[in-house]
Amino acid sequence: MHLERKSRYKKKYGARVPPKAEAAAQNECWSIDFVSDQLYNGKRFRALTVLDVYTRECSAIYADQSIRGEHVAYLLNAIALERGLPKRIKADNDPEFISRALDAWAYFNGVKLNYSRPGTMLI
Repeated sequence: MHLERKSRYKKKYGARVPPKAEAAAQNECWSIDFVSDQLYNGKRFRALTVLDVYTRECSAIYADQSIRGEHVAYLLNAIALERGLPKRIKADNDPEFISRALDAWAYFNGVKLNYSRPGTMLI
């Protein structure tokens, strides 16, 4: 006779919740964020990445030593000329994203800015 050892703890599996649909079509929602790195000689630089949430396509990467809100608005305007305007843009609370220049660009182009809470993922 073979005795099986029963586990004391059972895993409780709840109903799986499907991921929340962030975008249902191309150009509905873009996500923008900064990535920073350092060159071999110690100079630091930042890169602004613009991502279409639905297609997961990177629309642009802009690298420079300092990027201000005006640069962000200018880059978004250049992308919008090629691809069209998004309905909304997800961003974190970096100073460049909460600047007056980006706020004015979004207002005049009818784009809604969604700011994430600190510590949450954008995508």
